[in-house]
Amino acid sequence: MKVWRCFDINDKILLLSSDGLHDYVTDERIRAIVKDGNLEEVCDKLIDEALESGSTDNITVVICCDP
Repeated sequence: MKVWRCFDINDKILLLSSDGLHDYVTDERIRAIVKDGNLEEVCDKLIDEALESGSTDNITVVICCDP
């Protein structure tokens, strides 16, 4: 499991992902999706992005947000 932290949104979002996501989607693209998306929809968007990028591995995404 890779721990990836997004520093763009007041340092309040922690994203945990499996290699099914981060091996197929760049950190820059993940950051853009997290930054521009509704947090309730971000996990689905990230999974869709990994699938569209050819991921055949299991894809796990967990987002923790400090309100």
